[in-house]
Amino acid sequence: MPQRGLVRVIDLQNDKTLLVASEDIEKDIIDIRFKLDLEMYPCEELQKAYTATGLELFSIEPYLIATSAEDLASLLKAETEKLSRKGVRLYRS
Repeated sequence: MPQRGLVRVIDLQNDKTLLVASEDIEKDIIDIRFKLDLEMYPCEELQKAYTATGLELFSIEPYLIATSAEDLASLLKAETEKLSRKGVRLYRS
């Protein structure tokens, strides 16, 4: 059974972050990397940064594992707000 939760894409140069809700974290990490490599990722700001600096300066990783009962949209909103309050700069999708 796939793990669900949140995936974090982080620019290692400046810690700027994108959180993505995922029903299958392992699959979505691969999909995000594939789309970034092909310059097809829907978050334009993130795509530009990735294209300019390359894979070596980004990390795509599980951020939070959710239970089957947890609502991913609510988790995404809460965790995005938490990071924002901590001063983490965020990519907006």
